[in-house]
Amino acid sequence: MADENQDMNGQNGIDEANDTNAVNWNAVALWSWRVVSGIQKDTCAICRNHVKDLCIDCQAEQGTHIKELYDMCPEATGACSHVFHLHCISRWLKNHWVCPLDYRTWDFKKCGKENQKS
Repeated sequence: MADENQDMNGQNGIDEANDTNAVNWNAVALWSWRVVSGIQKDTCAICRNHVKDLCIDCQAEQGTHIKELYDMCPEATGACSHVFHLHCISRWLKNHWVCPLDYRTWDFKKCGKENQKS
């Protein structure tokens, strides 16, 4: 009977021309957000909630005054047309002066009730 390490051609499975064998292999992966134009305008990129829903700050304060919270959690649109919750973008702008998605200088285009008309 043939040796168990030999294949059908009588070779032992080790390539004699190539003396290197992989002993350990570590995989590295990269990822990024896939921003689709429809999702981009419906989702706050800072808290990842729908812009018509409450931001994470307002969700933390949820209680019996849900209707008032929805009125107090407006949307804010920048000159670049990116939409965020006003609370989220205000917190972001304390440390940054740029849009979190395209890094252009942030300027308010619409805010609050006027944002909901369009």
